[in-house]
Amino acid sequence: MGKNITSSNYPHSDDNEFAKLQSEFNRETPRAVAIVGYAYLDDFLKELLKATLIENKRLFKDFTKRLNSEQRINMCYLLGLIDERIKDDLKQIKNIRNEFAHDKELNSFDKKNIGAECEKLDYLKRVKPDFYTLDTPRNIYIGAISYYFGFLKSAIKLCKRIDGKTLFNVSS
Repeated sequence: MGKNITSSNYPHSDDNEFAKLQSEFNRETPRAVAIVGYAYLDDFLKELLKATLIENKRLFKDFTKRLNSEQRINMCYLLGLIDERIKDDLKQIKNIRNEFAHDKELNSFDKKNIGAECEKLDYLKRVKPDFYTLDTPRNIYIGAISYYFGFLKSAIKLCKRIDGKTLFNVSS
């Protein structure tokens, strides 16, 4: 098994929520890491949509109830909030999460092609090795959650409303 991930060497290590997540990752089972990690990203996708769309609480609540996780990813892509590589990675992370959620026998990132699925994540081509310890499939998955945790949180902060209209720029 690889080293524990510590939050101190990540670019967004001053974020209390991120530090809490990293601490949780180090003590949880692979199933919990997969499911809880993706739950954070899915919540951020909801928040990104909420920050981007015109504010109307009733309509937004109805809208978000009808979207499943994959549809939220697709909607963020269609709105230009994420690019195709990010969309594909988020779907891959979701699929890995689903493997753990729906296979009661799956208890390791080293089983059932999960490691190979983790290695397909495109973020691996963009990360700085000094921030991410990528020595095991579990750590590759945790690295992906961490990478997109920071990205999606930053994207939410970049969304601004002016006179009820949303202006955003997450591509810079």
